[in-house]
Amino acid sequence: MLFSCIEKLREAGLYPKGIVCDQGPNFLALAKLLCISPEHTSFTVGASKEEVFFMFDVPHLMKSVRNNLMKAPMMFNDGKEARWEHIVEFYKKDCKQRFKLAPKLTRHHIYPSNFKKMKVKLATQVFNHTVAAGIYTRASCNEISTKALETAEFLEDFDALFEICNSWKVFDSKRFRRAYKGTSAQEIHLNKMKALLETIKVLDNNERDVTTKIKYIKGWLIPINSIKQIFAALQSEEFKFLLTRNLNQDGLEHTFGVLRKRGGNNHNLTPYQFTVAFKRLFSLKYLEILKTGNCEVQTEWSLPTVSLNIPNVTAAPPVIHAMPSVGDIQEMDINERNALSYVGGYIYKRFQKSHPCSKQHTITDSVETVYTHFRQYEGCNLYYAPEEFMTYLLQLEDEFCKHFGALKASKMLYASLIAALGQYHI
Repeated sequence: MLFSCIEKLREAGLYPKGIVCDQGPNFLALAKLLCISPEHTSFTVGASKEEVFFMFDVPHLMKSVRNNLMKAPMMFNDGKEARWEHIVEFYKKDCKQRFKLAPKLTRHHIYPSNFKKMKVKLATQVFNHTVAAGIYTRASCNEISTKALETAEFLEDFDALFEICNSWKVFDSKRFRRAYKGTSAQEIHLNKMKALLETIKVLDNNERDVTTKIKYIKGWLIPINSIKQIFAALQSEEFKFLLTRNLNQDGLEHTFGVLRKRGGNNHNLTPYQFTVAFKRLFSLKYLEILKTGNCEVQTEWSLPTVSLNIPNVTAAPPVIHAMPSVGDIQEMDINERNALSYVGGYIYKRFQKSHPCSKQHTITDSVETVYTHFRQYEGCNLYYAPEEFMTYLLQLEDEFCKHFGALKASKMLYASLIAALGQYHI
């Protein structure tokens, strides 16, 4: 069936360069049937013998890495060890802070249910440069085990690998998020990850080596090599770059999700139902008017506004839970000061654009800038805000928290907050 589909696409003038799938048993069997391996990532179809490259879906692979790390530690780079317990230890300390080093981390990331484990973002937000920087900071301050530094390195390396394999725009301030062009930085990291994956060793609870049972190791090596080879093939067609996000299953899964809804949430569409739903979806998307166009969007088919005569009911006054005052910056926990210094530096940098005459403060070596140092990446110019600016931010934070709870249901929320915050000056 696969070969037949590829042949029909070629007859229609479309020439597939690759196929992508997850690591379900049927697709693993297909890969074996096609003799796919890290060394041999393509197969040929028909008399033309034109190569079609095989890939496993990168977002699914990220979930697999997370799921396996939750079950057992990973030994890598001949002696280093990554443990899920280090991430849990970091989270338990960080979640108690008002100013967090990893503000996106929640219980759903650390203790995901079976349903939550299906969400890719809950895996990628753990395997993230921000979380790694937070672990580096706490380990450097001896708040968590220094062995966690190896876990942070593991997270950071996979974060960069995912960014290379999931790029969606030509330029980004983070070099690994840029379109794949086979740059030296991209090639060096891909080769580094190939070496890391080839040295990974996994032991179960009984200290038995179960590395050969871990599917994602071989699964990652295949797309790493496929991306390089697909781009080399595209270069011969005068392509200058490759947006690697186009090589994952997200677009296909989204399309099928919409088609199922078109069929009344029918998960088993007949060929006829699928054809009708697809034609309708294609027509709607193809004829969709761009916002930059010079035509107004017709809204005759929009749902009419229904007016309901609901009697006025006096709502009970909201229960206000005032947040405690931050207090003096010097009395804050060292990690909260680190988090505040990073955010304050970002705001101060934005402030510089409106007030270029103000004095610039680049990062200095102090206990308050450890986290900012770890958040730094190549091509990024982070700032450190002066203490008087940080004190000003804390005053605004206190005043905002004091008034927001009482004013959140008010129509004058914006004006009232501006009036309250306006009493403070740098």
